[in-house]
Order: sequence, then structure tokens, then C-alpha cells
Amino acid sequence: MDALKFVESSPAVPPKGMVAIYGEETFLRLQSLSKIAQLVVGENEFGVKRFSGLNSTLADILDELNTPPLFGSCRLIILDEADDFVSRQRQALESYLDHPSQWGVLVLLLKKFPSNTRLAKRVAKSGLSLECKAPRTYEVIQWVIQWSKYRYQKQISKALAERMVESVGSNLALLDKELEKLASSVGSSASIQAKDIEQLVVRSAAQTSWQILDALASGKNGEALIILERLLRGGEAPIAIFGALSWHLRMLIRAGRLVQQGWPQRAALEEAGVKPFAMQRAGSHLKRLGSKRIDRLYRWLLETDLDLKGRRPVPAQVALEQLLIKITC
Repeated sequence: MDALKFVESSPAVPPKGMVAIYGEETFLRLQSLSKIAQLVVGENEFGVKRFSGLNSTLADILDELNTPPLFGSCRLIILDEADDFVSRQRQALESYLDHPSQWGVLVLLLKKFPSNTRLAKRVAKSGLSLECKAPRTYEVIQWVIQWSKYRYQKQISKALAERMVESVGSNLALLDKELEKLASSVGSSASIQAKDIEQLVVRSAAQTSWQILDALASGKNGEALIILERLLRGGEAPIAIFGALSWHLRMLIRAGRLVQQGWPQRAALEEAGVKPFAMQRAGSHLKRLGSKRIDRLYRWLLETDLDLKGRRPVPAQVALEQLLIKITC
């Protein structure tokens, strides 16, 4: 099951046996686990026990699962970093599902959980399997609308949700923080308005990303790196900086490819989603990039995104600086 749908659903019956939560989207993993915990043990924090898959034995896990709870009717056993554990104990876990504990639910937190394995099929059938994958941009916009209503009881229009994603990027955790800030700011108001977005969200992220791109377009590479360093020293999250930059760069990629197909530049920028007030700036950015860089930008953005998520032991600032250097070289 898609974790996005599960997190926003209202299941009345808690899962049984075994739950697999897998994928790279950290926010969805945390929210899925939180919802599972609420369904299984409610507010009973004594009913939750966590293990590490790196150094725990199957006997440890089974002992906890088969121990009756002191409070409540069920226990939740969470196995972090469970990939290697599952590889070692696959057959034993399949056998466990033949007669799962009546006292406990086992949650496996994994990076991957191939759906074609026997264990995955059995978990999906008798328990619950949740895939936490990064949503596409159009899905993120819809998520902002739904999450604002579900989590913070605030209405937000599609246009304003798009504005938020444009400014913050597609990182769900950062968008959630911005929605929390907005919900607190608007107080008892039932909806979030354009002025709230502009005052609390847009100004910082959008302006600074434009400033960095302006500096690069003018050949002031050192100035762009100084702006980046100032943002990081000021406490701005690297993924937020990257989100705002990548949003603008993806628009330029789309516009650049349309230009390559013969579109007039202004029409291509409009089609890519560039607003009228930003048309001149975006045009200069597009010209600076050129067709060769446009063709490579998606790969560069993907590499930077993976580095920020831990693919390589590279500091976040270095990963962002490398992206800026690639754009101008």
C-alpha cells in the first residue's frame, strides 16, 4: 500500500502479525510508524519496544512478541534497520506468519522490500506493507492540500499549494513544518490565504534561490557560494535550499527543451510555469545555462539529491557547492 494514502486514511482496525515500512521518504516512514503505533497501542508508551536489526537475534524479537503486555491488549515491537535481519531470517519470519503472536505486532523498518518475494506477499496479505516513496511534484501539491486539512484543519487552495512547493521544494518534512507555522499564524481562521504564504514561506526561500541563480547568471560564482554559506550559517536546512533551487532549475530545464524544439523563449518559459514578474530573470538564467548544461541538469539534480540523502559521505554544503560549480563550468 502507498504510505501517502495510508497516513491520510482512517483505518478502524489495527494491523496484525507483521508490518513492513520501507522506502527512502523519511517523513512518510515516521508518519506511517506513528499511525501504526496509535492504532496498535494508542497512548500506551509502555507497549512499545525497539530493537536494532544490526545486533538483535530472532529469539530476542520472538520473546518480546510473545510476552503479554502489562497494560493494554497488544504490544508493538519495532525493528530498525531490518534489511540484513530479514535477509538472514527470511524463512523463520515466513514460518512466524503461520502462527503470529496474539500479543504483539512486529514492524520491520527497511530500505527495500521487494514485492515479488514470498515474505513480502505474505505480509501484504495477512499484515500490512507500506511503501514510502517520494511523491511526484503534482502529487506533492495535492498532498499539501490534503495534509493541511487532515493534520492542521486548514483549507489551502491548489494555487497556494503550488506556491508553497515552488518556494520550499518537494520535501514533505519541510512542507509540514511550513504548514505547522502557517496554521499557528492564522489561528482560528479556517483557511490559509495568499498573504500568509507570502509573509511566512515565499519570501525567504524564493528570494534566496533567485539571488543564487542571479549571481551564477552574471558570472559571479563566488557571490553565489557566499550566499549559500550565509544561508547555511543562518540555520537554513540544506534540503530546503536545494528544494527551492531545484524547483527553479526544473522549470528552466523544461523551458530549455521547448526552446530546443523551436518554441520562442518567452512562450517556453510561460509553458514551464515561470511567472510574468520573473520572466526577464529566468531568461537570463536560461541563456547562461545553454543547451549542453540543460541536457545534464536533471542528472546533476538527482546526484545532489542522493548526496544530501547520504549516498556519499559528502557534507551537505559541499554537495550544494558542487552543484553550483557544475552549473557554471
